[in-house]
Amino acid sequence: MNYKSCIVVVTTYLLLSRPDSHTVNSAFFLAVYAGQTETVEVMLGADEILVAARNDAGDRPITVAARLGHLPILRLLLGTLSTRQTVYGFLTFL
Repeated sequence: MNYKSCIVVVTTYLLLSRPDSHTVNSAFFLAVYAGQTETVEVMLGADEILVAARNDAGDRPITVAARLGHLPILRLLLGTLSTRQTVYGFLTFL
């Protein structure tokens, strides 16, 4: 099993088992750090509020994706943000 497949399996397990928010947040940031666009998309589909999450260092996923040059993930996060900004008030953290 390759790295990408492992990320997808772990993410699927986490989404189906309904773990605490810290565990999901950690898995989400792992996918962002690894540049796993498909995994990030699946997780955002399950819980769009993850776009506003913070990691232990206080970073947002948008910051991490930009810093690491993961442009497809950055576009996905910004797209999610722009469609939900009025619902959740996400612009307050930018």
